Amino acid sequence: GQIITKEMRRYIKHQDELGFHYTPSRHVAEFDNGAIIFFRGLETAADIQQEQGIERDLLIIDEAPQHLWDTISAMFASNRTTNIHHALTGQKWRATAILTGNPGGVSQVEFKYHFVKVDTSRWTEGEVKMKDEFVFVASGPEDNSHLSEDYLADLESQPEWRRRQWLKGDWDVQGGTFFESWNSAVHIDKSTAPIDPSWPKWRSIDLGYKSHESVCLWFAQDPVTADVVVYNEYGTTEVATDKFIENITRRSGRERYSINWADPAMFINKQETEG
Repeated sequence: GQIITKEMRRYIKHQDELGFHYTPSRHVAEFDNGAIIFFRGLETAADIQQEQGIERDLLIIDEAPQHLWDTISAMFASNRTTNIHHALTGQKWRATAILTGNPGGVSQVEFKYHFVKVDTSRWTEGEVKMKDEFVFVASGPEDNSHLSEDYLADLESQPEWRRRQWLKGDWDVQGGTFFESWNSAVHIDKSTAPIDPSWPKWRSIDLGYKSHESVCLWFAQDPVTADVVVYNEYGTTEVATDKFIENITRRSGRERYSINWADPAMFINKQETEG
């Protein structure tokens, strides 16, 4: 609310010439032609619930990667229109969602595979049907002539991973991760050569289930070079714990592993099963 009020102060003094009236207590701008702009925060589950069922012809979410992808998907359900036409051409308005933000945040991975490096295998069936509706427009500091030298200097003074995110638009690096120097161009081998069956193998499992993605990675190590390869991956937020484990077992086939690593939280007596 404080951010909205601060930003609107720029425009309130031009209400008459722009043909709108802004009500600070409601965070609503009402225009003479009947259009209404609603400014809302998305900080709590209650904020999201208040939007459910409400028709939004144009949905704009600022700093969208800072929100859970489930939150953004829930907002998409309100992004619809019924009978709005251009006053001069008569062309019908198409419901539109605009998401802005930088690399980083809780939904960085989803943004990367939906917009930057599209991978429809990670999409829902409904998203795949609308794949031509997803458009990514990259923009860097050099595209904004209003940025001051001091601001750019501040960006340059950030840690390496944040500079790569905010200055270079790098969607591969994530701050706070074990390997902050990760670079997909260097560390991903797209070779389809099979793993030598004699190499030692192991699995690593992290349980999320809806709060964040549950993931299993399959590893193998070349005994000569000591290089470790992640040769298989399974991640999901769509299934309960018991089904997640079943899927891992099925994907593992007849392979044998020297050890399995797992999040200690998995062994707490808290069962999640698929009903």
